[in-house]
Amino acid sequence: MALMGLGNLKRRDLVIAVTLMILALVTEHHYDVTVFYYSTLLLLHGLNPYNVPKNAPWIYSNPLAYPQWYAYPPFALLLMALGSLPFYLLKIFNPLTFRLVLKGLLILSLFRLTKYFKSEKKYLILLNPLVFFVTVIHGMIDIIAVVLFVDSLVRFRKGDRLWPITYGLALATKQTIWITLPAYLGYSLRNKMIKEMILSIFIFGLIVAPFFGKGFIENVLTIHEDRPPASLGYTGIPLILMAGDMISLHMASIVAPCYSKPIPKVGWGEIILNIMLVLMLLYSLLIAYRNKLMKALILSSLAFVLFSKVVSPQNLLLPLVILLMIDVPYKILFTLSFLAAMVDATTGTVFNIYGYLAEDILNRFGTSIVYIYRELLWTTKALGVLAFASLVFYHISVVILIYLVLKDKLSFRKFLLVYALYLILVLNSVSYSSINKVGIRTPSSNMHGALLWIWVNPTSGFKSGDYLHFNYKTAYWDYTYPLALETVKWLKEHGYGYLALVYSIDRDNMYYYVPWLYALVKYNMPFVWVVVTPKNNSEYIHGFASYPLQYTLDKVLQRVYMRTPIYINSKIESIGKIIKRIKVISLSHVIRRYLCPLKYLSVGKRALIYVYGSHITIESKEYIVRPLPSNVTIINDFYEGKVLWGTPITPRGIQTVFDWLHRSK
Repeated sequence: MALMGLGNLKRRDLVIAVTLMILALVTEHHYDVTVFYYSTLLLLHGLNPYNVPKNAPWIYSNPLAYPQWYAYPPFALLLMALGSLPFYLLKIFNPLTFRLVLKGLLILSLFRLTKYFKSEKKYLILLNPLVFFVTVIHGMIDIIAVVLFVDSLVRFRKGDRLWPITYGLALATKQTIWITLPAYLGYSLRNKMIKEMILSIFIFGLIVAPFFGKGFIENVLTIHEDRPPASLGYTGIPLILMAGDMISLHMASIVAPCYSKPIPKVGWGEIILNIMLVLMLLYSLLIAYRNKLMKALILSSLAFVLFSKVVSPQNLLLPLVILLMIDVPYKILFTLSFLAAMVDATTGTVFNIYGYLAEDILNRFGTSIVYIYRELLWTTKALGVLAFASLVFYHISVVILIYLVLKDKLSFRKFLLVYALYLILVLNSVSYSSINKVGIRTPSSNMHGALLWIWVNPTSGFKSGDYLHFNYKTAYWDYTYPLALETVKWLKEHGYGYLALVYSIDRDNMYYYVPWLYALVKYNMPFVWVVVTPKNNSEYIHGFASYPLQYTLDKVLQRVYMRTPIYINSKIESIGKIIKRIKVISLSHVIRRYLCPLKYLSVGKRALIYVYGSHITIESKEYIVRPLPSNVTIINDFYEGKVLWGTPITPRGIQTVFDWLHRSK
C-alpha cells in the first residue's frame, strides 16, 4: 500500500531516481547485503531462513563466535523474495539481479516517503546524507519500515481506520518500529481505537507466524541476545578501552579472547539501562495518552538510540523523519545525519568505505575490494581519524538533541549529572568470564606446527573472497567459527602442537582472526604469528605477502608483537599497577582475571615470530624472529595451490549450507 502511487514523477525527480539507481547498482554493504541475498535464496528454496543449522558453516563469513542470520522481521524479506522470484525462475538470480530488486524496493520507498511532505521538505529527504547513504549505498531496509510507519502515522492522526494495516506491516519489517508501540497504545486508549491496535498486532503476527521458531526468537525477538553491546550502541560510546593499542570501532574486532571478551556476560550497568529504557517507554505511553503523540514518539525513538546495545546510525532514520514532521530546523537534522552517515561509512564494514563497492561488479573489471584496499592502505589512517571524529561528534549531537527534548523537565546541571550516571552505567554494561588458563609455550625441536592462511583471496571472484570456490556443492569459509573449531580440533587430534597464523598488515584490527582465537582457547592450543616477506608490492597486493615494500620489516614486526598475548598481558598488568598506585579503586586484584588466555610460542619471556620467505634472525628485548621451521605443514596456502586434503578447511571436511540447500530443494 505504502509503496504504491509513485506516478506523476517530475523530470527532476526522474533524473534523481535514475542517478540513485545507477549508484545503487554498483554499491552495497558487503556484509549485510550478503545476508539478505542468502536469506532470500533460502526462502526461494522454500526453507525458513531463520532456522539454518548451527553446525553448518555460516551463510556469510562472520568472525563472531555465534551465528547472525537474518535478524529482522520477515516482511521486507518477503518483498525481496517476491521481487527476486522471476530472476530465480529464469535461473539468473545472482548478486547483481538481487541488488536490482533490493535497491529498487528501497528507492521506490524513498520516493513514496517524500509524498507525505510538502515540496520544500521533499528534497530535504531525497538529498539527506544519512537517508542517501543508508538507502542507496548501504542497502538497508530501514526506509521500507519508515515509509510504512509514516503512512500509518498520517492515517492514525487523522483517525483513518486503515492505519492498522501499514502499521502492522511496519512492525513486521524492522524492530525499530516496535519502540513506537507504547505511544500508539497510549494514543489508541485515549481515542478509543483499541480494536484497530489489536488488528495491527494481528497483522504482524500473521506475517511472523510461518517463520516462528527457535531461530526467530534468538535472532529477531531478542535482537541477538548473546551479542555483546556493539561499539555503535549506546550512542557510539566505545564501551571498553582495551589494554592494548588496538582500539577499534568494530565490536567484532575486539571480542577475541586476547581482549578479555570471550562472549561477555551482562553487566549490572546494562540491566539498569534496560530498566531505564522501559521507564522511558512507559512515560511515552503516558504522554501519548494525554494526546501528545508526536512528543511521545520523539521520546521513545531517541530512547532507543540512547539505550539499545546494537543501535547503528541507520536507526536514526525513524527519529529523523519524526523530527522533520514537527519542523525541527533542518540544519540540526542535516548535521546529525551527516555525522551518522560518516560513522556508518567509515566503521560499518571491515574494509571501511571501500567495502561498499559491489564485489561482483569489481570482478568484471579484474579487480576487487581487497586489491583496492591494499593499494590504498595509506588512506586507512586518515579514514580512521575521520571515523573517530565523526563518532565523537555524532554522540555529542545525539546527547544535545536529547537535552533539547528534556530541557523543560531538567536543568542543564541536572542533565549533566544524569548524563554522568549514564556513562558510568555504560562502562559497567559488560562483565567478563573469569580466565583460568594463561600461559606461554616454548617450542621444542620435535613440536609439529600447522600453517594457516586466513587472508581474503582477492581473485576469488565473489564477495571479497568469502568463498574461494563457489557453487552449490563446495565452498570454502576462511573465518567462520564452526570451521575454526573443527579445524583446530582436527589439528590436535592429528598431533599438531601449535597453529601458525599468517599475518597481514591490512588485518591489523584482527577481524578475521577472531574465530580462530576462540577455537585456540577452547582447545588450549598455542599459536604463533608468521610474517611473509614481499619481493615486490605486487606480491602484497595479490595476497602473497604480509606487507608492501614501503613498510620496513622492523616496523611490521613491532606491529605483530603488539598483537601477541605477551604484549597485551604486559599492558593489562601495567594498568593494574597504575590503579594500585593511585588507589582510586581497588581493582588491581581483578585485573589479573582479564589476562589473555591464549598460549603463545615464546623463548623465555620474549615472543617468537616466524618469518616465511627469507632466512632472517632478529632478536630484541621484546621478541625473537626466526625462519619458519621446516617441520611446519602448510594447511591451505591457496595462493600457491598448497592444500592439505582431508582437513576441515577443505571440501571433504565441510558440510556446507549449499549442500543442505541442494538436498532440500
